[in-house]
Amino acid sequence: MDIRLRNVFDKYATLITNNSEVTADVEMLCKYLSYFVSGKITDNSIVSEGLFSLSNLMVLFNDQVIRRELTKDQARDYVNETEETIKLFLTILENVEVLVEISSRKAFGNKKKFIIIFIIQAVKCIGRLVLIVKYKNRISQYPAIEHLDRRNLRMSRRTSASIDDLQPELNNTAITLQLKRSGKVIRKVAQSPPLHSRSFKAPELASTDRFGVYNHEAIKHAELVYIFKPMIHLGAVSAFGYSSWKSYLLSMFLDVFSIRQYYNNRQYLTKDQKKELSRRCVNMLLYILRSPFYDKYSKDKIDSFMKAISNTIPFAKLIVEPYRSYIPHYQESYFYMWSC
Repeated sequence: MDIRLRNVFDKYATLITNNSEVTADVEMLCKYLSYFVSGKITDNSIVSEGLFSLSNLMVLFNDQVIRRELTKDQARDYVNETEETIKLFLTILENVEVLVEISSRKAFGNKKKFIIIFIIQAVKCIGRLVLIVKYKNRISQYPAIEHLDRRNLRMSRRTSASIDDLQPELNNTAITLQLKRSGKVIRKVAQSPPLHSRSFKAPELASTDRFGVYNHEAIKHAELVYIFKPMIHLGAVSAFGYSSWKSYLLSMFLDVFSIRQYYNNRQYLTKDQKKELSRRCVNMLLYILRSPFYDKYSKDKIDSFMKAISNTIPFAKLIVEPYRSYIPHYQESYFYMWSC
C-alpha cells in the first residue's frame, strides 16, 4: 500500500512540476471560488473562509512538492531543516488563523475566542523570535515561505536553469569561495565571466544576500517592535476595548516606529528585505478599514463610492454589489490589528 501511495505521489509531483503554470491557474480558480461563495453565502462565513484557507494550503503544498522535485538531485547542506520547519509551520498558521478565529467565535463566543487569538499570536511571536535570535533572520517575511513564481519557473527551466534560479544563495556559493584565514571572498576561475564584461569587484557573500547585517541594533529593535506589536495590541484591547482609539493609535505608533527605523537604515537591507518593508508600508493603508476609524469615517464613504460605481459603470453591479454587501464581514474578519 505504501509503495502504491508513493508511486501516486511521485506521479503527482512530476505532473505539477512539468505543468506548473496550469497548476497555478487551478489554484487561482479555487481562490476565485472562495470569493464568489463569500458574496453568496453571507450567513456562513466559515464556508468561504474554509475554501480560501484550503486554496492557500494547496498552493503551499504544491510549492513544497515542486521545490522538492527540483532539488532532489541537488545538495541541500545549505538548508537548516529546523529553520525550514519553523517557517513551514508559521506559513500554515498564517493561512488558517482567520478560519480558526471565526470558528472559535461561533463555537465558544466572542469573549472566549480571544484566548484562541492570544495562543495563535503567542506561537507566531515565539516562532519569529527563534528565526531572528537563533537563525539570524533580520526581517520577518509574509508569508514565512514565499510563493514560487510558476511562470518565471517555467521560463527558467526552458533556458536550462535549474535550482540556481530558485535559490540565489546556492548559486552564489557555487561561483565563489571564501579564504579561511583572511575571510576574503573570491570568484572561482571556472566561473569567471568573459573579459569584456568583468567588473573586478569582489562578489557578495550568500549570507549577506540572505540576512543582511546581523549586528545593527536599530534593525534589531525595529523587528522586535514589529514582532511584539500583536501581543501589545491584544493587551491594549483587553484594557481599553476593541473600538478604543487608544489601542488603535498604539498599534499605529508601533508600526510607524518600526517602519521609520527600517527606512533610516535602508542601506543595510537586501533587495528581498526592502520588498518586505514596502509590503508593510502598503499595509498601513488598512488602518482606514480598522475600527474605530472605519466605523466613524470610512464606512459610509466606501459604501457611497462602491454604490456610485455600481450605478454608473455598465455590468459593474454584478461584481460590486456582492462585495459591497459583504464588506462588513470582511472588516470584522480580516482587519484585526493584531494580525501581521
